[in-house]
Amino acid sequence: LFDIEVSPSSDIKADLRDVVLCGAQDLEVKNRTALIVHFPFRVWKTVQKIQGRLIRELEKKFNKKHVIFVAQRTILDKNFRRKGLKIRPRSRTLTSVHESILEDVVGPAEIFGKRTRISVDGTKLLKVMLDPK
Repeated sequence: LFDIEVSPSSDIKADLRDVVLCGAQDLEVKNRTALIVHFPFRVWKTVQKIQGRLIRELEKKFNKKHVIFVAQRTILDKNFRRKGLKIRPRSRTLTSVHESILEDVVGPAEIFGKRTRISVDGTKLLKVMLDPK
């Protein structure tokens, strides 16, 4: 990110000034590696604005790697009162956080349908249909 911010020809230079990282990790899937980049939730709106251009720049830099952006979110368990909170916000529940992470992973595309397929042996398969834009 620093190299993109420093380069004089970058058009997303001004937007990158406020962006910071929480961390990054490599994930290997079917002989290809994916780079998962975690951002703090506070800067996630800024990252979403420049997500498409930033992914293209990083995929050029790290060739043969998919780049995925995910916001760092907090999950509060059902015993959240120990932490001194009165109510648990819906955005902090396990289900809500997992739904949000799925939306982050599909990137600039939109989810317009989900199907849960349960096989005979009890395994669940979630099919996600993306907007064909």
